[in-house]
Amino acid sequence: MSMSYWMNEGVGIRCDDIYDRLDKHKCYLVVREQLPDEEIDEEGFELDDFLYGNAFENIADFLCCLDDDDIFTFGDSGDGQYYFLYPPTYPWGRREKEPKSLEEVHSRIVSILLKVTDLTPQEAEVLIDDDIYEYGCG
Repeated sequence: MSMSYWMNEGVGIRCDDIYDRLDKHKCYLVVREQLPDEEIDEEGFELDDFLYGNAFENIADFLCCLDDDDIFTFGDSGDGQYYFLYPPTYPWGRREKEPKSLEEVHSRIVSILLKVTDLTPQEAEVLIDDDIYEYGCG
């Protein structure tokens, strides 16, 4: 049996750090917007019902749906830790809507987190890791 390896590298967050701060109503609104053909009742809404292959692969994938410019990605450690991140890029490979600075990356992450959590901008900023460098194998 061969093993596969992958890297999670970039600026971002560990999704375990926000799981307990997800706002049920905000998440409901996002899921309803992302899945307009689904009949979703807010009363019984649980985000976990839409994760792990049931619309979204995981929480980080859910956060990626809030990225209008499609610059963020997600990954996992293989041990259940998910990452939402902006991977390293080279200046000559950047697309038009890519961030021009680290501050802009932070600003975009904070903006996305505020759409689905009860975090303040300051609390969201503290969660950002400028040097995620994790690998996974399976």
